[in-house]
Amino acid sequence: MPTRRLIFCAFPFGYGPAAKLLSIAREARARGMAPAFVGSGIALELVRRSPEDFEEVVEASAAAASVRSLVAASSGIVSIMDRNAARLAREGAKALYVVDSLLWMRDRIPEMFLTARRYWAQRFFGRPFGSQDLPVVPVGPIVPALQPGPPLRRAELVVHLGGCESPAAASEDHHRYARFVTRALVSSGVPREASALVLAGATCAARLGAEFAGWGVAFASLSHPEALNTLSNAAVVLTSPGVTATLECFQAGVATSFLPPQNYSQWLALEALRSAGLAEGAFHWADVSGPLPFASMPEERRTPLVLETIARLSVEDSVSDELARSLRAATRLPRVELQERQHAAFATLGGNGSMEIAAELAAESW
Repeated sequence: MPTRRLIFCAFPFGYGPAAKLLSIAREARARGMAPAFVGSGIALELVRRSPEDFEEVVEASAAAASVRSLVAASSGIVSIMDRNAARLAREGAKALYVVDSLLWMRDRIPEMFLTARRYWAQRFFGRPFGSQDLPVVPVGPIVPALQPGPPLRRAELVVHLGGCESPAAASEDHHRYARFVTRALVSSGVPREASALVLAGATCAARLGAEFAGWGVAFASLSHPEALNTLSNAAVVLTSPGVTATLECFQAGVATSFLPPQNYSQWLALEALRSAGLAEGAFHWADVSGPLPFASMPEERRTPLVLETIARLSVEDSVSDELARSLRAATRLPRVELQERQHAAFATLGGNGSMEIAAELAAESW
């Protein structure tokens, strides 16, 4: 067994952290390291679809002895924003490496990550990192190396909802958002003009498929490589403004428009994308709610406020009508100009962050 076994953990907040984990783990494996995964929830769902990238995949709720044994045999623990990974590192006396794609929006580095040997932070549009509590290594987009290929699934329009699960909200809250978007999509009439495919987590895709059967929309839950292939071969992508999906689409050079945010980080991400001129015509909840008073409240209160706002607005018919108009307009934007502008903006963020992180991990003295 290779001596440099690394345990990878991803915060189970949609597919984004797990997608970044997969990109880094593939690069680490290519450099002779032996990635293993410990995790749960929606992160585990996505990782299990790519078993070839790992020596071992262990559910976090497995017997404590098996997890302790895996930690003991490892050289270190890589956390993609997973706080439980910091506990594993501390209890096992292992080096902790943190990858954070949201430092640009944080007031401070989470306390449990202050012991990290290395702290990589992904750049994002127009949001420099402020003064922080430990050295931060900025990196470019944490995405897999682009590998174009023939389409595995054909769809002119791909609607990307992400995993639609997280510890921050109940499953019904996530489904309410997904149903709101799908209802507006059907009402917009767009699926009558172009083949439409909605990508989501397995549970979400199955529920939507049952509720919207016969409306001309297909639903699927795919592995990370399959999803990238599907997004890359679409004529237009409509995605919730998660950082990972946004950067993957911009890298692929596909014309990308945006759905309203699902959570606090996406709320700020869409604001940043708008400010950078990369989200033309996108509908934001703030367009009807007004700006939320983030500056006057502690960071831990912002997520509940955003979720409360989304829950309230997503059941209003007038808001659904507004989103339907936005979706119709999004499919009519000048595609070539849009994709060129977004791809050029992607290039300004720097080189491939997955490769940078894997190379630095390989160079570490253990």
